[in-house]
Amino acid sequence: MEHSKTNKKIKNLFVVDWKNNQPEDIQKLLNKGIPGDYQWSFYNCHEKRYIGTGIANRYISYFLAVIYILRNKKKYDNIIIWQQMIGLILCLFPKFYSKPKIIITTILYSPDRVKTRSFRLFLLKNALKKANALVYYSNGMAQNVREVYPFYAEKIFSTFLPITNNVGNAIYGTKLAEISKTKNSVFTGGSSDRDFETVI
Repeated sequence: MEHSKTNKKIKNLFVVDWKNNQPEDIQKLLNKGIPGDYQWSFYNCHEKRYIGTGIANRYISYFLAVIYILRNKKKYDNIIIWQQMIGLILCLFPKFYSKPKIIITTILYSPDRVKTRSFRLFLLKNALKKANALVYYSNGMAQNVREVYPFYAEKIFSTFLPITNNVGNAIYGTKLAEISKTKNSVFTGGSSDRDFETVI
């Protein structure tokens, strides 16, 4: 049966941890971003404040986002989790459902940083088993994971990470030139596994 004849929209939930984003702006982005018969909803755990600010509040909000997903999973066909820790925590729970599909964007895994029997490796293995897809922002990192876990290779994808911030050359131009004359930009997202040379 053709999808167009059923006139049924595919329902997606987009789970983020975005600071300084108004709800209507996120909804507008989702509505215009992908063509097709999709109905988008979102959950921004950054809007939730339980014990003030800081890491403790962040992880409480992540855990409660997981509870929200589990309670509302029957409403959606796909759940796309932008904040990887929410997806990794979700994959610690038993999974007895085939719907919705769970898609997690992640930067977890770098051969020189993830040690054997480490907690990070434990989280990654659980995600590979239970999620339907892991999306990396680095093709090289995705390929590393495919090589180490060939059984789950069909679940591993890569894409570009869009950067929408305007950065003036007057601020960073000199530093970028000192790093390498062949690079147009440098992206650094912290001291974890998320350092990539260039972003297009």
